[in-house]
Amino acid sequence: MNKKKGIIIGVVLFVLAVVVGYALFSDTLTINGTATAKGKFDMEISSAQITSEVGSTGATAQVSSDKNTLTIDIPKLEYPGAYVEVTYKIKNAGTIPALYDSYDITGETDRIKSQFNIIHMFYEPEDETTETIRIYWDSNNNTEEEESTTITFKLNYVQTNDKESACANLLEKAKMVEECSAYLRPESDCPINNFDLNHDGFVDFSDTTFWEEGAIRIGCQLN
Repeated sequence: MNKKKGIIIGVVLFVLAVVVGYALFSDTLTINGTATAKGKFDMEISSAQITSEVGSTGATAQVSSDKNTLTIDIPKLEYPGAYVEVTYKIKNAGTIPALYDSYDITGETDRIKSQFNIIHMFYEPEDETTETIRIYWDSNNNTEEEESTTITFKLNYVQTNDKESACANLLEKAKMVEECSAYLRPESDCPINNFDLNHDGFVDFSDTTFWEEGAIRIGCQLN
């Protein structure tokens, strides 16, 4: 009896080991509950560097250990209009196509703001592109004291099946942004960190253009 139990337990442990081992090497992701793709989903910031400082000294740009977040530390902005520009690279290090979804940014104030355009939205595996972000002291908000700040910036991506799926998503986003701009959607359906691609603080018709340009850039046909 004990021998039979031992055999059964051994078989169960073997099956569990196979299942766990497979899970370590294969990840199944679901898109909208209708399609699946097996592989590795891994969008990352592959590098970042300070490319310009005006009225600033000693700024640094550091990528987090998980390669998901960019931290820009600016110890001194000397006057209104001073800025730091950072160039960073985004790479699809996985095996699944990815599509831009939204961004998260912290550290901005009434005086210290950031400016960027999300240019590249669709990434095939191994694709790598260059983007920029500028942190600046708003010249309309003056003070006699020097300013300092630490900005954290993260771009969020979602899985997509292929370029055709990406086109459908981008064009749908452009339509939603257009409706937001025309006040045809409630404000709660128009989150800035999803739709405001030029980060000017508003979801307006200029953002519709950015979404459409993103679609055109990868060969989508506008309706």
